[in-house]
Amino acid sequence: MSLQNSAPTNVDPQSEDTSLLGRVAAKVRRHVERWGRRYVEMRVDARTR
Repeated sequence: MSLQNSAPTNVDPQSEDTSLLGRVAAKVRRHVERWGRRYVEMRVDARTR
């Protein structure tokens, strides 16, 4: 009984974790892309000035 009870509880959080991590990774990627471009633009402006 204990093994049967522990197996599903171990599987579910892991699957939720991977999907959650995927969502967070996607958000971080978009954020980095946005701010990376702004940062590069600012650096270019500083150089041209």
